[in-house]
Amino acid sequence: MKKSKTPFFELLGALSPEEAAALGHFARAANRKASKKTIQLLELIPEALKASKKTEKRANWLRRKLYPNDETGRYFQRVLKEAEGILWEYLAFRKLQKQPAARQMLLLESLPLPKFEAEFQSQLDGLKGLLGDSPARGAGHALDSYKYELYHEQLITRQKDKSGKHNYYATLAHLDRFYLIEKLKYATALKLWSNIYQEEPPASLIGQVKYLSRHFQGQVAEDPVLQIYLATFQLYYETADSQKAIRLLSMLKKHSGLLDKEEANNLYNLASNYNIHKINAKHLSPPELKKAYQENFQLLKFQAEEGMLREGEYIPYSRFQNVLAAALNAGGEAGLEWVERFLAENITLTPPGGRRAALEKFSQGAIHFYKGEYEKCFKSLEDFPYNKHFFYYCDVNSLRLRSQFESARYFVDYWEEIQKIKKRIKTDEALSAGHRQGYLHFFELLGQLFRACERGKPEREELAQLKARVEKTHPVAQKKWLLEKVEELESG
Repeated sequence: MKKSKTPFFELLGALSPEEAAALGHFARAANRKASKKTIQLLELIPEALKASKKTEKRANWLRRKLYPNDETGRYFQRVLKEAEGILWEYLAFRKLQKQPAARQMLLLESLPLPKFEAEFQSQLDGLKGLLGDSPARGAGHALDSYKYELYHEQLITRQKDKSGKHNYYATLAHLDRFYLIEKLKYATALKLWSNIYQEEPPASLIGQVKYLSRHFQGQVAEDPVLQIYLATFQLYYETADSQKAIRLLSMLKKHSGLLDKEEANNLYNLASNYNIHKINAKHLSPPELKKAYQENFQLLKFQAEEGMLREGEYIPYSRFQNVLAAALNAGGEAGLEWVERFLAENITLTPPGGRRAALEKFSQGAIHFYKGEYEKCFKSLEDFPYNKHFFYYCDVNSLRLRSQFESARYFVDYWEEIQKIKKRIKTDEALSAGHRQGYLHFFELLGQLFRACERGKPEREELAQLKARVEKTHPVAQKKWLLEKVEELESG
């Protein structure tokens, strides 16, 4: 068999082992028109790459696997040509995910041949109209920041190139697809921030997303990645339950090969943030709350074990603390053992500096608290290095006061201290509106819990009223702990 002139095997050199393994999945999921033999070839690529480093040997290995009796190589060349087109599309797909700024250049390279000029201009004008009033433009999102005039300026020069590396219609499909993805990502991110800052996303954006989802309904039905982004959007905007979250996570695991690792991590983080918001802000009964904590811990545990917690080289401090909090709130000895192991193995993966020492000190105190070692907890929190990080001021005081309650240290001036903490929370600008409310509600309810116990055993009616207040108030930090303490007093 003569050495193939096609650049197919040169293109394979750009693939990492993970990308090569995902290529067959991409062909099945994103390109329904590919023949069975072509998909089979793409699925064999990881083995071909291992079989030899030389192009000719890789080609012969694949030919023998697919067409053992085809000595001329005619059928193999036909399949190889189709596979090359899919590989170009796959490389473009990965490039678009990894480098949003590169999308413009990719589309410039994909401008149509002369016979498509009029249709291209019509499509381009329509897309300009769609994007004209986009609120995502101000956020700097890739598709909304495209300079569309460059496409037309380059059109004449590109017409001279008859090679047509990329298919024109596929280019427009990519543009539609990534436009919808960017809108879904932007709207979901805004909703996440609205949960923290108490500001709802603009209604016009939500209307656009819903319109586009209907407009591209057929494309969504055939595209797992679009389905994942749409499911994430629906998780935040529609009445959601555990089944919707489970469905999203199932899709993420099934189609992870179609997503850049960083993007997959972001989607898992959105699912986790949804769980945290549900815990802090929804009206959940004690059994529902316990289940929500367990679900969130299992998700974060999966992310930790799959190496999904890092952003670049390090695990962000807030994410590290969220993982510990989720595991500790889930309860049980297994959770405590996992937390201790996670802390010991991963604390050096957080950014170096003063905040790492504060994070480790606070985490040790939290572990002692959940073990019931309250004296050790107090000792861990002594001379705490706040480093002007206000979250630690709130969390350390929360942990210290809860330890005092658990160890029956009902000190005389607890009410004055809680009022002092609340006053500082109200005036400090470091906290978002959502976090400020959660902490203020917690310290207010904690003060009422102290007050109910300082006179001895509380009356049943008083406890029932306090429990109702805890259940109905949201957002509340440490809501599960407050409910557990009230229930213990009721049963004791």
